[in-house]
Amino acid sequence: LAGDANTLMLVFDSHVTNPLVYPNLSYSLRDFTPVSRLLSFPLVFAVPASLPVNSLAEFIALAKKKPGTLNVSSAGLGTLNHLAAELFKMRTGTHIVHIPYRGGVPALQAVMNDEAQLFMGSWVAIGPHVKSGRVKALGVTSAKRYSVAPELPTLQEAGVKDFDVSTWIGALAPARIGQARQQALHAAVTQALSQPSVKNQLAQQGLEWVGSTPAEFEAFMGAEAKRWNELVIAQKLSFG
Repeated sequence: LAGDANTLMLVFDSHVTNPLVYPNLSYSLRDFTPVSRLLSFPLVFAVPASLPVNSLAEFIALAKKKPGTLNVSSAGLGTLNHLAAELFKMRTGTHIVHIPYRGGVPALQAVMNDEAQLFMGSWVAIGPHVKSGRVKALGVTSAKRYSVAPELPTLQEAGVKDFDVSTWIGALAPARIGQARQQALHAAVTQALSQPSVKNQLAQQGLEWVGSTPAEFEAFMGAEAKRWNELVIAQKLSFG
């Protein structure tokens, strides 16, 4: 049976990554109708203010010099900042101990309290503490620099190859609502969120309007699932 065609669900990247890490979940991507990818923003590479490094290169050098002595916090097993940390370790050949917390707030607090030496999270959460001097931001995880913090280099600029990670938000509808309703929902969502005034307000919060057709969003989620599944398999990150 078709779902309620008047219902929309906003999802984050975890909608794609959770089934990879937790294979016993009761849903799959096929249970939903893609409407549009909406917003995107990178993760910020944050370290304690007390850590004696001031660049990504210095952090990588320290991690290589002292394998197993640095900790990286995350909002939990299988979250994007956990997967980003595992990708970072794999790309740089470093051994950093992952410590999962119950949410992004305690994970960031761990860095401020010197319990962890790295957390990759949103600028909305990290930015105020950078400005207050409690943490240092060394870079961003996206392929291009971040508009709200253009002074921060990307990890690729620091020599970490093939590193492009961003949180994304998209709109889904229930399965089997029909193509006509799918297109109508897409048109309504796109019209509402692509207005210049809305885009400017979102940009002030560090959220970049992306927009996509339903087909493009479906292809994007498929590509995300493929690349993260390769990491999950390589690093044995399944927790089913």
